[in-house]
Amino acid sequence: MLKRFQTEPGHLSHKAIPGRRAPVKTAGNKKTKLFAKSTHQADIMDAMQYARIQMEDPEARTLYESHAMVKGRTGRSLALFDYLIAPTIKKIDATKYTGVVGETIRIRAVDDFMVVTVGVLICNTLGEVIERGAAVPQIVQDQWVYRIKEWNDCLAGCTVVVSAHDVAGNVTSQTLEL
Repeated sequence: MLKRFQTEPGHLSHKAIPGRRAPVKTAGNKKTKLFAKSTHQADIMDAMQYARIQMEDPEARTLYESHAMVKGRTGRSLALFDYLIAPTIKKIDATKYTGVVGETIRIRAVDDFMVVTVGVLICNTLGEVIERGAAVPQIVQDQWVYRIKEWNDCLAGCTVVVSAHDVAGNVTSQTLEL
């Protein structure tokens, strides 16, 4: 059973009566809530369209369905969530990077479906690009390694920018300051 109470003039909220379980609704700007709802609905519609297109493409369908069987889902639902959920960069390990060619930067990037590429960009303190390239996937799941190609004698203040891309085209970037 819900009990209504006034929080501000014109705004109603709901509060559960003790001993009864009920959701608590907070007061807020109706336009903001409406915009958020319509944006979310548009995202869902776009994801549904993406999933439909992927299921019409034989290669994409095979890719999604083969992974879906392992997860106990359908290919369409996997494609839908792949569109909605961007990859996450869990860790950038540059502890062994001293600026010498051949050293490595390790990255752990995860996605609900699959990370397809991981890019690395190293910039100096002025923001000038020292080097950029693609990390290589490792046998251990979600692990990527970038091998240094250019000598860097001034590490202080340099930044490493890592970007992870998934099948649906979502991109997530994270910056590490050295």
